[in-house]
Amino acid sequence: MHSAYGIFTGKTQHTAVLEFTKTRANWVADEVWHSEQQGEWLADNRKKSLLAHVGGGTIDQVFLAILKVKYQSLRLIGLLGKILVIDEAHAYDAYMGKELEVLLEVHAAMGGSAIIMSATLPITIRGKLVNAFLQGLKGK
Repeated sequence: MHSAYGIFTGKTQHTAVLEFTKTRANWVADEVWHSEQQGEWLADNRKKSLLAHVGGGTIDQVFLAILKVKYQSLRLIGLLGKILVIDEAHAYDAYMGKELEVLLEVHAAMGGSAIIMSATLPITIRGKLVNAFLQGLKGK
């Protein structure tokens, strides 16, 4: 059991960033996952949520880490060393696909990991995403 992930054993060693649909995000936020869970601290300053150990949100919120917007650097710091989980990757248009490539490259260069899920992702798109991540690993 020493290799368990998350709450199952020992000290926290890994962090994950999860993406949920709006419906699921509301459900996750309302759910009590552990008797000692803490989430209230996020309410006093919205920017603190960017630095949480585990977060959930929509893909457009993660894309703000690679776009020239306010708090971009804070968003990038929040992703450092995290596991980025992207679902329904086949559903993105060409513009969002390119943003995802850039995000994966930057995330890999910063030491992050990624899990991309899709039931029907075309092999050409899969290749682009893998190549972007590998390019980021080379730039480390």
